[in-house]
Amino acid sequence: MPRDFAPYNVVFNGVEAAGMIDFDTLHPGSCLWDVAYAIYRWAPLKNPRNPDAIGDLASQIRRAKAFCDSYGLQVQREPVWW
Repeated sequence: MPRDFAPYNVVFNGVEAAGMIDFDTLHPGSCLWDVAYAIYRWAPLKNPRNPDAIGDLASQIRRAKAFCDSYGLQVQREPVWW
């Protein structure tokens, strides 16, 4: 999978994904990296004060959780605070 699977690299036919483009970063790597980057770009995870943000932090967390649940990701999801 490309290392940058994000909305800007997907071709849509209406609301349905029709294809992926931009494979310049295609190389073997961790599935966890692919999932983490996809969540970052598709949830999307942004500072709620950013004009491009969609919703507040709670809604971003809900979308990230839904992504993980749909993907079947079985890893610890509790925040780690240093």
